[in-house]
Amino acid sequence: LIKILFLSYLLMAPSCGEDCYYYGGENGICDCDGTPPDCNGICYGDAEEDCNGICNGDAEEDCAGVCNGNAVEDECGICNGISCNEESVLISCHCYPIESTIDLDLSNTDLMTLPENIGNLINLERLDLQSNNLVSIPESIGNLSSLDYLNLKSNELTSIPESICNLPEDCYIKLWFNNLCPEYNYDCVSPLEYQDCDQ
Repeated sequence: LIKILFLSYLLMAPSCGEDCYYYGGENGICDCDGTPPDCNGICYGDAEEDCNGICNGDAEEDCAGVCNGNAVEDECGICNGISCNEESVLISCHCYPIESTIDLDLSNTDLMTLPENIGNLINLERLDLQSNNLVSIPESIGNLSSLDYLNLKSNELTSIPESICNLPEDCYIKLWFNNLCPEYNYDCVSPLEYQDCDQ
């Protein structure tokens, strides 16, 4: 009787060829292409094992490949981020040596922020930040005691710190085409021209 039932089942099972029958996932495949059932044993189901091997679990691998780890990619797309030593300043995914950085061209690089420790670049003479997305600059900008050229033209600046007037008297500062209102018309940057002040 068992043999008869088994043969009947084979006859009713969809066939893909002389030697291929499938059993709805019971023998580890769902069809003649070898498609396996999901982790719940359901053919064409969408259940998956998580990184802990739990069906439909919620554990995920972090960017370092550790299950339920806490490593994340930084703004530079690097897992667990990059860090500069105390002798460098990290700007836009690059480390700039404090002692040897004299000319820094970061124009057209989609910069949105500057690090507070940019003021550590004590030997910096030229800083070009034109055509970015900066809305403010850090107070430490006034610590750049060697700076003779600062280009902040064509950003989104809505404020500038008073410390900008701590820069050397002969430092040429460009602020055209920002969003600065008359309150930021400091003596050191006067006249404040070509601004889109929203008041």
